[in-house]
Amino acid sequence: MLKAPLCAVFIFALMTPTIAAYAGNPKILEHHNNSSGTTLYSTPEEYARLDAASFNKENVVSFTIEALKPVTDTRTPYIIRVRAVLRTWVFISEGASLKLKVDGKIISISGPGSLRERHFASDAVVLEEAEYPISNQQLKKIGSASNIQFRLIGDNRSMTGTFTGDMLENIRLFSEDVPSLVGLSDN
Repeated sequence: MLKAPLCAVFIFALMTPTIAAYAGNPKILEHHNNSSGTTLYSTPEEYARLDAASFNKENVVSFTIEALKPVTDTRTPYIIRVRAVLRTWVFISEGASLKLKVDGKIISISGPGSLRERHFASDAVVLEEAEYPISNQQLKKIGSASNIQFRLIGDNRSMTGTFTGDMLENIRLFSEDVPSLVGLSDN
């Protein structure tokens, strides 16, 4: 099992707000923002298995699925958040830069890239983050998958890997419970 470099774990801990488990399911995290009146639901952050060409002991890529209540965009109410702790920049591209191979079928997902979320963690480690809005239909496909491979496309290079069993289980539970929590169970 891949573990994040110690400095990356520390930096992610600083960047991630405190979140409590949703009472109905401990695999769904819930964070209330009292000042904005919103609630964020998410899967726990999990690290994907990187393919040999992408693997370097300093490289880790994590994924979360998120939903914000109240929903502001019913067409794409969910977000796939990709965080990469890397030895060198990927420069995650704008557009269809996340390709998921869900049980053998490709789903291309577009987003704004990592331009707004690129940071130096140290002289040897960089952090990139990208968000990908997805529809309820895409969430259902991803949530029912038994295998998901990914390609993260960047201007500098691409990375490939596979979602772990824990990731697949967390996404399944999220896709079953969260739509009703945010008021979208009929979509």
